Amino acid sequence: GNNLKSKSRSIPKNQDISVVFNYSKIKLTKAMESLLNRGFNFSILPLKLDITQVLVDFKRFERSVIWHEYFYGTEKDGDSKARIFKSKKNNMPKNYKTPEGLKTYLGSVKSEIMDHRNRNNVECNLPQEEIQAIKELIKLQKDKVIVIKPCDKGAGMIILDYPVYMRACYEHLAAEKPMGDGE
Repeated sequence: GNNLKSKSRSIPKNQDISVVFNYSKIKLTKAMESLLNRGFNFSILPLKLDITQVLVDFKRFERSVIWHEYFYGTEKDGDSKARIFKSKKNNMPKNYKTPEGLKTYLGSVKSEIMDHRNRNNVECNLPQEEIQAIKELIKLQKDKVIVIKPCDKGAGMIILDYPVYMRACYEHLAAEKPMGDGE
């Protein structure tokens, strides 16, 4: 009769599936392969908290909150053009006294940030070999030896030699017909 069994091929249990396609001359180490197989969306926990960066980010948040309070209740000007590139500003409203409640809130948030007892002691979620592997891969990319890109249709990632990748880019740009015309 009609048997609707799946005809998909099964992969042996001891064989790992790799989503990394290495077309470069670089030989990937086991640690590099393992790291890359985690995918582009894997979030690496920092080795340590950069409190200076946290305070810089808080200062930007503080400025944003004060300006929002300053303009609260006023209508937005429809004529102002949205800029493509936003510059980081650090000015504060002139001749404006920030409300005491807002000052208290911002002060308490900063106090909570500065208190070391409020910090979770979280270790990095990568083994030491993979931390070293990511440093090596970053250096290879910065030195323009390799390029790591997502594959089309989200089917993993590809590693190419930088000159090969650039040649393909230039050939694509020099193509006479735009791609995807349907012809």
